[in-house]
Amino acid sequence: MKLVVPIYFLIYFLFSQDTLVIIENQIITKNDFIKRSEYTIRPTYCNSDKNLDKKIILNSLIAEKLLAIKNKDEFDIDETNLIQGIKEQAMRKVMLENTVNSSLVIDENKILDLLNKSLYDYKIDFITINHNEIFLVNQDLNLNKSYKEIIKNLKHRNNQKYIKFEEISYDDIYQEFYTSDINVGDIIGPIKTLNDNYILINVLSKKKNILIDTESQKNQYENVKSYLIKSESYKIRKNYIQKIMKGKTIEFNENSFFNLADYFYDQEKKPIKTDDIIFTLANRDWSIEDLIEINKLNPVLFREPYKNKNEFYNQFKLSLVDLIQNYFLTKKAYELNLSSHPAVVKEGEIWSSYLSANSEKDKIINANQSLLKNLNTEYEVLEKILNKELEILFVENSDKILIDVEMFNGIKLSNIDMLVINTNQPYQLNVPPFPRLTTKNNLDYGTKKDS
Repeated sequence: MKLVVPIYFLIYFLFSQDTLVIIENQIITKNDFIKRSEYTIRPTYCNSDKNLDKKIILNSLIAEKLLAIKNKDEFDIDETNLIQGIKEQAMRKVMLENTVNSSLVIDENKILDLLNKSLYDYKIDFITINHNEIFLVNQDLNLNKSYKEIIKNLKHRNNQKYIKFEEISYDDIYQEFYTSDINVGDIIGPIKTLNDNYILINVLSKKKNILIDTESQKNQYENVKSYLIKSESYKIRKNYIQKIMKGKTIEFNENSFFNLADYFYDQEKKPIKTDDIIFTLANRDWSIEDLIEINKLNPVLFREPYKNKNEFYNQFKLSLVDLIQNYFLTKKAYELNLSSHPAVVKEGEIWSSYLSANSEKDKIINANQSLLKNLNTEYEVLEKILNKELEILFVENSDKILIDVEMFNGIKLSNIDMLVINTNQPYQLNVPPFPRLTTKNNLDYGTKKDS
């Protein structure tokens, strides 16, 4: 019998070496398969790297697409704030990545200079200073007072730690210690921290580590180069954001701010007036209702945890600043037409398929209430209800599914549970949760692309 392959199969495979599966006009890439397997928690029935488990994973991803296609006319995904919010987050990410890619230049001399500085470790004393004390500290520094005199005046407890290049996680510390020459006795700071406090540092000792073997030297070079790329990328993004936000100063209305903050903080919600002006920005009065609208697509995210109400007020104010910053970044991304960027479209499609498929899954389960009452576990629900329904879909759509078997067989997976998240982002899951839809462990359907 002559095999007839639909033209869209040929087009996709001609232009994408990463395409693993095609279902009508939907694709699953090799990268999708790996990320949906390794960036989220897989259920126990398919959490190894065995071929049988890989088939369950592949069938689950294909089942997700089939259910989403079946449900496309009933599930209005365009009205889902979650999808739009995720797409706008992807737009901001693409915009900043494009900015970095077009501007990043790493000079070899800069790498070698940092390589030399990276070999030094420092022992330091330091104190944490709040914003109310910063004026006094700067005043003492201008009078050339010693570190001991400064901490004595503040009556602060002194702390000690070691600064090592490979352990640095805060860019401003890196800028102070590894982009200039530091000597014993230097007082560094005050340096502003992420939680809006400051630290003042006194350098106690400086020690250079000597790397003798070639392998250690090579690893150190790669670590330095990687850190430099990360640091320079961070500065490029920061400068780009500052340009967008230039001249945009927020002036809070204290009464409205505290009313809204108390509304978020307190368990018993007191009524608030949504037309109250909470701040002025860019020659415009912004009401609480304006923030509520923005928050639908860009949920408020706190930079740091808080221990009491005063800390909450500070973190809440910072979260509103971040909310408004994201608003203007998103506006710029739309101006650059990034809503149609392939990576943004792809992100929206992946999450749309996940939500739509789960909506259809719920319909199937609800339609089988008579069976459901005798089932005690999720696995039993898959085995007794969903497998049967999905088998019909696999058979009905068999001629619309093309699988690159050679690519599939070459995929190696980790069996270590991981959950990858986007830190400091409103939508933190890197990929949707694993689609718990089927335990089917064979590929007895579809057209196979063997080579």
